[in-house]
Amino acid sequence: MLMSVSIQLVRAADDLTVSQPPINPVQNTQILLPGAAGNSETGAGAALQQIVIPSITNLVIEVAGGLSLLFVIIGGIQILTAYGNEEHIRNAKKTIMFALAGLIIAILSYAIVQIIVTIRIFP
Repeated sequence: MLMSVSIQLVRAADDLTVSQPPINPVQNTQILLPGAAGNSETGAGAALQQIVIPSITNLVIEVAGGLSLLFVIIGGIQILTAYGNEEHIRNAKKTIMFALAGLIIAILSYAIVQIIVTIRIFP
């Protein structure tokens, strides 16, 4: 009886197997990856364009703004501690001027990146 049950199980398993036709490599040459050109916009390219680049840009702008504020404060302290020394006052004014110039450059770079992000690079 055990022998007949095992034979029936083997026959049932043979009936369940479905043979697939062999893959012809010449016919299946096109492989579409998520986010690749010609594929949907939900892939890696769209994520890079809409999430990663703006996140990195925002981080850089925040760091640049913080450093700019820090150097404006340092320049102000240098002016306060110059005690009338023209050279120290001139150096402090340069520090403040370069800090504000760096902040302006950072803001402009943020604007440029936001313009580029709104342009659809990946179809």
